[in-house]
Amino acid sequence: MLSIPFALEQELSHQLSISSDSLRLEREDEPSSCRLPDQPNILLNSPDFCEYLNREFRTTELDAFTPYFWLLTTPSHTNISPLHHQLVKGRQIILTEEPQLHLLWVYNSIFVKPIPRFLLSHAFWKFCLSPESSPLSPNDRQATFGAIRGLFRSYYHLIKYKSDFDLASENRLIPEGVEWEPLADFLSCFADLENDAVSSRYNFGEIRFTRLKFWSSILLHRLSFKFYGQYADHFSRFYGPLLFIFGVLTVVLSAMQVALATNVQTWSTFTLVCRWLAVATILLVALIGGGLLLKLLKMVGDELLYVLSKALFKRGKRRKSGATKSKSSECI
Repeated sequence: MLSIPFALEQELSHQLSISSDSLRLEREDEPSSCRLPDQPNILLNSPDFCEYLNREFRTTELDAFTPYFWLLTTPSHTNISPLHHQLVKGRQIILTEEPQLHLLWVYNSIFVKPIPRFLLSHAFWKFCLSPESSPLSPNDRQATFGAIRGLFRSYYHLIKYKSDFDLASENRLIPEGVEWEPLADFLSCFADLENDAVSSRYNFGEIRFTRLKFWSSILLHRLSFKFYGQYADHFSRFYGPLLFIFGVLTVVLSAMQVALATNVQTWSTFTLVCRWLAVATILLVALIGGGLLLKLLKMVGDELLYVLSKALFKRGKRRKSGATKSKSSECI
């Protein structure tokens, strides 16, 4: 049975309780409400509740890619700078609800997933981890709470000082009303968790997103999340490397042109090298231009296919519902 890392007296949220028959979660602060705290669209003790937990905390894609993480970052879960040091590095702290973006950084930004209030409730952990009452299957319990443990262990390294706590409050990373010292005591309960107790993604700390995308494309590990919303933003990351390559080739070809202008007849081998390098440069430019064009066409094609698939799905759904209505009317 999975254990709760913190004691009852260390909980920071008292909004949830377990019913007398131990079969339901209830709202302690609002007995008439059956909604998850701070998540009014999610009902307690409903199938959506299980789906929500799996969706909001698990990092399935990154877990599958962890065997290659040694190519991306330091193989240590302590490789996480506190929030105040993120500012020293010139990074902007950006809140994200996508769990797979947590602790990914790109250029001058780092993404951090906030802590929802219900995770600070002892009743929530006790109910969901108990085999008798948990709405989650054993595999889902292991995977989901492994990710939640990893999230809290990462926060132990993110919030080390009072200044980090102030930054977390300012950026809405922790619930309102939580105080510094109780939070420090709470997070310390997760500090010494072994790597086996958390999901494999959290065996590593911060990850550079550009490097992740580079190696994922080489290793054919497709990632569903991305940052670039505009074509210009997507292609602008190629400008720097391409300008460098073209600059080097321009200097080399110009030097060769000057050398060939001397009309030295004894440089037959050099002349042959210049000829083939010029041809190779033309082919390289053509390949790069063609590759970028194909990439643009692929992006446009993927968007068109996505739109068409959604349209066909909705049309099929309408036809199915129309046929069902007609059959029911015939029965009447």
